[in-house]
Amino acid sequence: MKTVAIVAEFNPFHTGHKYIIKKAKELTSADHVVVIMSGNYVQRGEPAIINKYLRTSAALKCGADLVIELPIRYATASAEYFATGAIKILNSLNFIDYLVFGSENDNLDALNEIADIFTDEPSDFKTILKANLKKGNSYPLSRSLALSEYKPELVDVLNHPNNILSIEYLKALKKTNSQIKPFSIKRTNDNYNSTILDEDFSSATAIRKAIKNGDLESIKEYIPDCLYDDLNSNYNHTFPVYADDFSLLLAANLTKQNFDYHTYDTADVFNFEWELSLKDINTDLDNRIKNLSKEFTTFSEFADEIKSKNETMSAIYRKLLSITLGLNDTDKNLCKTEITEYVRVLGFKEESKIMKELSNNCLAPVIMKNSDGLMLKGDMLKCYKTSLYCDAIYKQVCVNKFHDTNKAREHIDLQLDNYVVIYKQ
Repeated sequence: MKTVAIVAEFNPFHTGHKYIIKKAKELTSADHVVVIMSGNYVQRGEPAIINKYLRTSAALKCGADLVIELPIRYATASAEYFATGAIKILNSLNFIDYLVFGSENDNLDALNEIADIFTDEPSDFKTILKANLKKGNSYPLSRSLALSEYKPELVDVLNHPNNILSIEYLKALKKTNSQIKPFSIKRTNDNYNSTILDEDFSSATAIRKAIKNGDLESIKEYIPDCLYDDLNSNYNHTFPVYADDFSLLLAANLTKQNFDYHTYDTADVFNFEWELSLKDINTDLDNRIKNLSKEFTTFSEFADEIKSKNETMSAIYRKLLSITLGLNDTDKNLCKTEITEYVRVLGFKEESKIMKELSNNCLAPVIMKNSDGLMLKGDMLKCYKTSLYCDAIYKQVCVNKFHDTNKAREHIDLQLDNYVVIYKQ
């Protein structure tokens, strides 16, 4: 029996995702599909527009056999750590044969060559990289500039977001000596960040924009039929959720950062000290955040206010989300360790034999309900509690946003307090 894995956000799930699941099974002749999926927060530094249980249900209805949560410290990290976390979990499952990912360039040889360069960092490449970093360029830009000088024929591959993530998956497989075999599926079009609904497969970005405009009818043909009714029944009850819905919490934490405790003699009232605890925050951005925080209006407007040429907007959003949620150095630094991850099951297909595979082979603790996670020890327990806390914030934001009827709260409780989704065909 063969199993193929996919790493995804499904934010939201659409027909392109259904196609990838189907294509992954065809390409590898696999019997089962395992999905590693971001939870209630995603890599661009925002809350998922739709909660993780509705997205899990969508994946199971459209071909996945098992959905496992990517912990928040990876799900909201840079591409390198996002990929590293996913591969660590897949390795710990100990029964994954293949990994399939989408890319704009399905030339696996070219992707592997770049992954080798970035992993091994040959001396000439490293010298060029250091020179670009000394100029004050961000690491991603410095790396791209170094590659353009070291291997100019490969640099165009880095101009596409899915290629960058593909390279990080390959790097993580190499660094962990993984036995999982990678496959690349070429994207059917180049509209990854397009805001316009396309006649074939539309981007999640375009679908999110249509949802934000309140136009659910326009996305009907881009959402699998079995899911559209779910979206309709949950619209304005459990979704949509946006970064600006977290604005008040971010404002409160920015206020903690800037409050002059000594002047106001509040040491005995506030028994904590606030600091920016982001591993990749730089002094310039730190200063911009501190200097401009008094002008704060909303999450998105503040992000626009503090942006600079050396930071991508996604990186700024990730940093602001970390401040909003209070993600600390323990959570961030564990991205760099070799610690075996826990496996948080979000859902599975009841008639599938996948849970037997998980039970017989998994090298990491398997969490089916909250009490299972509370049996973890040390840093893993701290990280799991952080995940529970962040989910509780997501739920409270939903309760506050969709408070118009009792039915709204019932929907939220049902969708956000699940332990696991069990799909029966």
